[in-house]
Amino acid sequence: MRLSVSLLFCSALFTLAVSACGSSDSALGDQPTLTGQLDGWNRGTGFTLQASVLKASSPPLSTVIASAPIDAAGNFSITLPGSATLTPLLTAQHVDQTQMLASCSGNVQVTPSDFAAAAAFFTAVNGTSTLSVTLSNGVSGNTSGLQIIAGYTYVDRDFSEVGTLTCNASGAMQQSTADVHLKTGWNREVLSLMLDTAAGMITSSTSTGPLPDGVKWMFK
Repeated sequence: MRLSVSLLFCSALFTLAVSACGSSDSALGDQPTLTGQLDGWNRGTGFTLQASVLKASSPPLSTVIASAPIDAAGNFSITLPGSATLTPLLTAQHVDQTQMLASCSGNVQVTPSDFAAAAAFFTAVNGTSTLSVTLSNGVSGNTSGLQIIAGYTYVDRDFSEVGTLTCNASGAMQQSTADVHLKTGWNREVLSLMLDTAAGMITSSTSTGPLPDGVKWMFK
């Protein structure tokens, strides 16, 4: 179970994720430029990296917010837009701590309770060909082992969430820990997910800060 902060980040995280190459500071400001190289890129030239956000609506609204070319070696450099573009695309969030603890145990401190956010996801596009782009350690979420995924969240105000929840969902124990400190603008978040199929236990942690070792740019 994911804690409340950046709910859009959580929902989009398994579709996409990228991060600033070599940056240890997770607060990236209003218009950061992200630079990286896709590991094992073998698609040549002609692909464009697209950054999009998903706004909660019925149906959900996906909007491309930035694009940049990918060269033959898989290198890219893309600049994410700031508040002028993002403000109408943000989704309002309200965190009710009493509701969070209704079916779980633990202690979570969230400040403030109301904010607006958007999570970016990335694809490599060439005509009708679309590849998902992730920054991860390559471990699938359907197998036992530690899965690490990094992604970007934009918030309209400073936000923090610290604490741990333990829940029982559909017969599986889930423990979620957050040490998240977002600044107004773009931020990098890192999700670490451990699935123990034998024990029926899912352990996850979400944090801001430097990237863990073993994370690579990937596409599929």
